[in-house]
Amino acid sequence: MSDRQWSDKTYGKPAQRGSSVNAQQLKLLAIILIVLGAALIIWGFNLSGSAANEVSRAFTGSSTDEVVYRYIAGAVSLAAGLFLFLRKK
Repeated sequence: MSDRQWSDKTYGKPAQRGSSVNAQQLKLLAIILIVLGAALIIWGFNLSGSAANEVSRAFTGSSTDEVVYRYIAGAVSLAAGLFLFLRKK
């Protein structure tokens, strides 16, 4: 039998050889990254009001590294998720 008969027909299109990730999986990954990014940003915002952060801000004038890392990781994750979600394939 030929390869065409055994090809995976997703939405009427034969599967491409070598492609391990399809469009649905990319959209799912994008949504997960967007949710994770938003959660990290919210978590960082909540940590910014914590007692430890207030003490750090009183002595050093800046937030703790924990807060900054959450903001950065959240922004990167959110941006990557939006890029994957809005990208045309």
